[in-house]
Amino acid sequence: MEAYFRPGTIEEALNLLAENKGKILAGGTDLILDLQKKEMPGTIVDVGGIRDLCQIKETEDQVIMGSGVTFTQAETSPIIKK
Repeated sequence: MEAYFRPGTIEEALNLLAENKGKILAGGTDLILDLQKKEMPGTIVDVGGIRDLCQIKETEDQVIMGSGVTFTQAETSPIIKK
C-alpha cells in the first residue's frame, strides 16, 4: 500500500480518489478479498469517517439514507419507522 487516507467529507474523498486513483474502503470486505488474491491496492481512501454517509435524513418529499448506514441504524431509525 502506497498511501492511506481517511477524509472527513465526500468532497475530500472525491478529490483524493481523482488525484490518487485509489480504492474505496467502506467496511473492509472488498479489501480482504483483494488481499486474499494477493492484489494490494496502491492507495486506500477510507470513507468510514464521513459523517454524511452514515446519516438518515428526511426532507419534505424524501428520505435520504447514506451508503454507510448500517442495517441496525436503518432498523431503529425513527425516520424509517415513521
